[in-house]
Amino acid sequence: MLRLTEPRSGLRRTLRKPFARLVPPDAVNGSGLVKPDIMARLKETWGDRIFSAKEVAAMRAAELDGEEG
Repeated sequence: MLRLTEPRSGLRRTLRKPFARLVPPDAVNGSGLVKPDIMARLKETWGDRIFSAKEVAAMRAAELDGEEG
């Protein structure tokens, strides 16, 4: 414990040591998280479809139908 009567050099010496890790630890076995292939999912769902502005507006209106917020 640091008392107010102790010299500041003791405090400075203490703060030079690392006290926290700001990044997660590396994976031990390298397995880590597997990220999903978002583009493959989109391709599976929508294929090569291209929406017109009118279709997008209709889909957006359907999503907001009944919402007050």
